[in-house]
Amino acid sequence: MGRDVLAGMTLWMVMVPEAMAYATIAGVAPVVGLYAAVAALVVYAALGHAPQVVVGPMAATAALSGAMLSALGPVNTEEAVALTAGLAIVGGVVALLAGLLRLGFVVTMISRPVLKGFVVGLSLAVVWGQLPVLLGAEHASGGFFGVLRLWGDVGAWFNGISAALGVGALVVMLGLRSFAPRVPGAIVAVLASVGGAWLLGLGEQGVVMVGALSQVPLEVGLPGLSAQRWGELIGPALAVALIGFAETVAAARAVGERVDGNAELIAQGGANLGAGLLGGMAVNGSLSKSAVNRDAGARTQRSGLVAALLVAITLLWLGGVFTYLPSATLAAVVIAALWELVDFKGLQALVRATRNHHVAGVAVWADAAAAWATFAGVVLVGVLEGLLVGVGLSLVLMLYRSSWPHIAELGRVGDDEEAPFGELTRHPGAQPVRGVVILRVESGLYFVNADHVRRALREAAKRPEVGAVILDGESMPVIDMSAAHMLVELAGEFRKRGQHLAIARDVGQVRDLLASEAEQASMLHFTSVEQAVRALART
Repeated sequence: MGRDVLAGMTLWMVMVPEAMAYATIAGVAPVVGLYAAVAALVVYAALGHAPQVVVGPMAATAALSGAMLSALGPVNTEEAVALTAGLAIVGGVVALLAGLLRLGFVVTMISRPVLKGFVVGLSLAVVWGQLPVLLGAEHASGGFFGVLRLWGDVGAWFNGISAALGVGALVVMLGLRSFAPRVPGAIVAVLASVGGAWLLGLGEQGVVMVGALSQVPLEVGLPGLSAQRWGELIGPALAVALIGFAETVAAARAVGERVDGNAELIAQGGANLGAGLLGGMAVNGSLSKSAVNRDAGARTQRSGLVAALLVAITLLWLGGVFTYLPSATLAAVVIAALWELVDFKGLQALVRATRNHHVAGVAVWADAAAAWATFAGVVLVGVLEGLLVGVGLSLVLMLYRSSWPHIAELGRVGDDEEAPFGELTRHPGAQPVRGVVILRVESGLYFVNADHVRRALREAAKRPEVGAVILDGESMPVIDMSAAHMLVELAGEFRKRGQHLAIARDVGQVRDLLASEAEQASMLHFTSVEQAVRALART
């Protein structure tokens, strides 16, 4: 119990400044982030199955929420808060329904490269948008090009005192992260900035302040939105549920938790529903805060309950302190939180992998293209648009990849007749078997790639002195009727030319489906590649 209390106190010191900062990314008052944090921590403690995972406002869902507000056109402060809460509610309902319907597998719609491109692009876009605020601007919006235009009029909004506060806070947080990682840099920077602003009266010198947390009163229940507005939230809510779930699962795995996808969807849905009904914003699992919670000694979700209690106390009795919090400091909190996520090395690694495309096949090209397209879409166009680009391109490239599976040619690795078989391109010492071509399709065999495999088998059979083509079925776990018909048809074609098409090591489902074809007698079956080579080399 004692460890959980200490972890909860540590979590509170990290949660308060970051929740407030992420609310500004969502386009609402900082207090909205604190409302969401209280509800999310309590509900996830009740429903969550990962004892060290922390759920609360995060950059991804905050940016999606802010993008939703921008897409719906100019809205006043009250409507912005209502729409933000409504998005959390609809996203929560979507996640709850998905969990109850056991749709946890849908997270696979976002591949790791796409998620990487999304996170890096989102982090860079948010940092880019917060830089003017760090240096004195009241706010920055309009995406990449809107912020670029703002820089063209830098003289109108730049404030030297704000810049000194913001840059100083950023240096403090990054320095503490490097040299004293157990010290919560965000709360240190916030308290120092508040103290300095109060003592020096910086609000009277043009420094933009956050203001009192009572700006948005707590209202429990459904926000007052029209039916049309609720309908407009469905699309963004799907993105919030999808990205939020992906990040929650990633956070759970990062702290060593086993994840039940459907249970996590229900827990995430409940947390978002609770956050929205309390007038908060969309939430999801946090990798950084989950790591802080684990490292602080948390053993159960009691740490989250302790943090929720302390955040509630902050709202009730400490809200006036933030009247003197410079907006530049909150911008520094955001930039420091996302600094390490601007990971270009990860994206560059995907490009470097394409140098081995002759070995790995088209998959590496597809992954790199999807990641960089998502990154560019998020940075240059928008968060929602970039995500759609990434998911859409992933699906298209998946179909393309399925149409062109890697087909390996095998040979003996060694001079001994008993030597094992290996891929010629991966084993420089491997030698082709005279009179026989051995191919291995590294994919299931479907109608989408049947023509590609047919061409490869025909090309192999055209080589001089080739009497048989052997298809190694070890890496071909499934086959459909179109592909089965193609193989049997091709076997008959080979037989007419005095050649053989054989399949070795085919699994039961493949063999059963091939046997259902009327002309299956044309196809030779062997239990091993070695058996096929010995039989056909004598034919």
